[in-house]
Amino acid sequence: MYIRIFKQYMSPLLIGAFVMALYACYITHIGLPSFISGHTVRVAMLEEVLKLGTGIFLIYVLKLTPGRIILSSAGFGLYEQLEHLTYSIGTFSFVPIVMHTVSGLVMAHFLLKAFQDGHKRHKYVFYALLGGISVHAVYNILPSVTLKILYVVLFGFLVGI
Repeated sequence: MYIRIFKQYMSPLLIGAFVMALYACYITHIGLPSFISGHTVRVAMLEEVLKLGTGIFLIYVLKLTPGRIILSSAGFGLYEQLEHLTYSIGTFSFVPIVMHTVSGLVMAHFLLKAFQDGHKRHKYVFYALLGGISVHAVYNILPSVTLKILYVVLFGFLVGI
């Protein structure tokens, strides 16, 4: 029973955090290509592609449901905030974790549709990627923390309806 609980709930969270840790190590030691560095939208694209790849791994290899991408996305946000806490900023915020979770919710919604409608599978996978990138990119572009909180809460509420 505990192994099933770990596989269903904790492994997606830990795998998401692990993938984000690998991404952070790559950025730290090798760096991003010049066409990505400093562009918040392009960084969001790269993170969301990694998140979608992690989600597809969870679905096809671990045989989990598309909804587990939400937990994997929370793992991305959790690691990102732990890194900010320990290395750079020195503060911890739940807002980026919620943003990553909401982008994972959007991805999970479209991936679930992809599994329900086999004929348009590629279209829904593309929508999943586009939706995740959109949520993340808009969040990165917003100038103030207050606007970011409002955006995440309102968008999360609208997606949840």
